[in-house]
Amino acid sequence: MNIPSPRVWLATFMTLVFTIGLLGGIVLERTVLHQSSPGSRVQGSRGTDGPARVQGSRGPGGQGRGRGGPMFGPPPAAYVEDLGRAVDLTDAQRADILTLLQAQEARLQQMQEDARRVFVEEQSGLHDRMAAVMTPEQATAFRSWITERTGLRGRGPR
Repeated sequence: MNIPSPRVWLATFMTLVFTIGLLGGIVLERTVLHQSSPGSRVQGSRGTDGPARVQGSRGPGGQGRGRGGPMFGPPPAAYVEDLGRAVDLTDAQRADILTLLQAQEARLQQMQEDARRVFVEEQSGLHDRMAAVMTPEQATAFRSWITERTGLRGRGPR
């Protein structure tokens, strides 16, 4: 069995770090930077066709959290309804697009879960490597510090 060269490992690691950074940036942008503000689509829009419409499943406070969380916008049915009005879709087109969106939604949720799992594994590995440099007492204090700082339950001293 051939062992991959250091270059392959480095390229893989860099790709993973880039992907995690990109996903983290998307989450940050969607949850923190796009808080509701006057004139944003979260507040609703007044078109020429009548009263104000609030986008999709915007909840109290206009946070823009769809069924799947901040990454997922309005539910597919609401999205198709808005799109249908904007581009005058037929009923058959609406049904086809709704089917496509529902399939994609499940795929995106799986991708998000996979990315979260990889991120947690990377963080955990980093914490393990950092604790390995420390004395047992320092490692125990480090794990407590991580738990306090992140609010996440650590895996305890190793």
